Amino acid sequence: MHSLVFQEKWASTLSEKDRKEIEGIYSQSVPHLQKGMIGFTSIWQAKNHREDLLISVLIQNTTKEAFVLEHTVVSYLAEDGTQLAQHIFTTNQIHVEPNTSMPWTFIFPGAGDVLERGAGRLVLVD
Repeated sequence: MHSLVFQEKWASTLSEKDRKEIEGIYSQSVPHLQKGMIGFTSIWQAKNHREDLLISVLIQNTTKEAFVLEHTVVSYLAEDGTQLAQHIFTTNQIHVEPNTSMPWTFIFPGAGDVLERGAGRLVLVD
């Protein structure tokens, strides 16, 4: 059984409207999850006042091990596969248990202008 969890800070600050939207995205994505993978399902894309690219996703762990962001390279790709942004992420706040999805926002410093190229997708870089 796959479940949706919210990191404590998300749970306390998320509006009811946003929570319902995330729950809807989660419900639609679960039937399409592939076993044994870490995947990302898009929630929102934006840029902040510092021109950083903000990509909110559901981190979806269908592996048998917890997923932790520790020196993890993540790329933001255009629909055609062109790399638009890349960053190395390390945080002790991300711990996604097996068969669990959790929303998270990845911040790519100074890359907010790539939104002009349209929607993209996140991928882990080996």
